[in-house]
Formats: sequence, structure tokens, C-alpha cells
Amino acid sequence: PRAFRNLAQAEAEVGVLRDCQVIGHIYPTFIKDMHLELFETFRSAEISVGVQSFDEAVLKPLGRPFDMQRFERVLREMAGRFELDLEIILGLPGDDPASFRRTFEKSIEIGSKVRVFYCLVLPDALLERSEEFAIEFDPVSFQLRSCAGWSPEDLQREWDYVRRITMTMDRPVI
Repeated sequence: PRAFRNLAQAEAEVGVLRDCQVIGHIYPTFIKDMHLELFETFRSAEISVGVQSFDEAVLKPLGRPFDMQRFERVLREMAGRFELDLEIILGLPGDDPASFRRTFEKSIEIGSKVRVFYCLVLPDALLERSEEFAIEFDPVSFQLRSCAGWSPEDLQREWDYVRRITMTMDRPVI
């Protein structure tokens, strides 16, 4: 918070960002009015939101808090003012094809762009919890092969679905 206040104060004094396109990531759970006020000073802003999933039951065991009411309030505040790119993950442990599709479809409805990332089993993250989530992965690429909620066939079918939907759209989705 202190660093953000310093940035906002420096921008108020210098005004360099009013002539810039600013690209960044936000976590809507932590966005406050002071953040939105600073965003308003940018010439333009491309804001990526790391949603991962809209299913709180999926995010909680992964240690990723998500408050849907707060998220929707922030979206209402940002609607029409900023381009929002939503980032979701295909294959999160504990998720499943039905829940992923709900997240994907909701993301398409509300985002300017939707970026779908295939789940990776990275060190200091899911790799450390691979037994807990029955994770199987490629040891070279770290790409998820299967886990709790996802068979290899499920992953491939949903990836193909995302690709098919993407081909029918006017805007980038994947």
C-alpha cells in the first residue's frame, strides 16, 4: 500500500502516465477506489485480471482467495472505462470440465479478452502438492497430464472446445 501511495503521489506531481499506455495485472479482491482513480489518469490501460476460476470451491484449496461480490463490484466500476483481459486456467486440480466451462463462458461474457492457460505443475506451487491433488505431469514441460477432477481425455476435450469456440469469435480468446 505504501508503494502504491508513493506511485500515486509521484504521478500527481509529474503526470507522466497520462501520456502512456499502461499494461498491468490486478487482483480484484484487493482493488480499492484509490486504484481506480489512478487508472483514470492513464492515457489508456490494458488490465489483466488473474481469475483462474470463478469457482470458489476450486480456488480455496489452492490457497487463492476469491470474493465474487467484490469482483463484480470492481467490474461494474471498471466497465466501459478500461479494457479487461481475464486469465483463466484449464486443468486446475479440484476443478472439472463442467466448472471450467462455466468459468470460460462467464469470462467471455464479461472480458474484453480471455486468456486461457493450460495448467503447469511448477516448482514452489502445484509440484509441491502433487500427491495431495493426484497430479500426473510431464517432467520436461511441467504440463499437467491429469489430476483430481481431470482425466487426460477431459483435458484434451476441453482444450479442443476452447479452440473451437475461439475460431468462431471476432476477438482473441485463447
